[in-house]
Amino acid sequence: MSEDTEHQKTVPPPFFSIGITTYDRVDMLIDAINSVLDQTFTDYEVIVSNDNPARTLTSETIGIHDPRVVFVNQARNLGEFYNMDYLLKASRGVYFTWLADDDYYAPGFLQNVYEALQANADAPSCVLTSFKISYGNPPSLHQGEKENIKRKVLVYSGRRFLRDYWRGRINVVGTTGFFTKQFLVDSGGFKKMTHLPIAIFSEYLLIMQISLLEQVLVIDAPFICLRVHGGSWS
Repeated sequence: MSEDTEHQKTVPPPFFSIGITTYDRVDMLIDAINSVLDQTFTDYEVIVSNDNPARTLTSETIGIHDPRVVFVNQARNLGEFYNMDYLLKASRGVYFTWLADDDYYAPGFLQNVYEALQANADAPSCVLTSFKISYGNPPSLHQGEKENIKRKVLVYSGRRFLRDYWRGRINVVGTTGFFTKQFLVDSGGFKKMTHLPIAIFSEYLLIMQISLLEQVLVIDAPFICLRVHGGSWS
């Protein structure tokens, strides 16, 4: 299924794994991938799982040639939830996150997450950042995003994190955080909450699981850009 299966077997695990779900938004997918490739931190893999059996995605069809980007074409439609679960299981990195094909990262995201982890001797299992809403197609993914933003790393206990989250003091989305893959596996993986094919409500259960951790890092800067457009359900 993957065009780079043999490559994955011969290289050491990356620090970050980024799993991108996609179905039928090629232009936005290219934006999402490029927002990762433009990061200053480079020790990562990107797994793109195409859930549309009627088409095939490759580095040639997308026009992106980078050995860190692997395309997987599912033989049957899994639905969003099972596609996200597949990406988690297929990942090799120490830390894992999901990225939707219509969202993107601001510059410096991975570097800031990495530095926050390195500055903390306890090696927490979870790092989250805040986000911003982007409407439509921005003229440039980087316009206005290279300005100096005040970045503050907040250290929480799991219980205090949950309390501040429900009080609206923390602006995060659970599935866009970086987690150790071991934590997600030990927690039982990504859990389905409804009979629907989309992963609705599963991110809130993930927030509840985060509350069980002894330590959670939150970077108070909008490095995640959630794009709102005509085809987005969120």
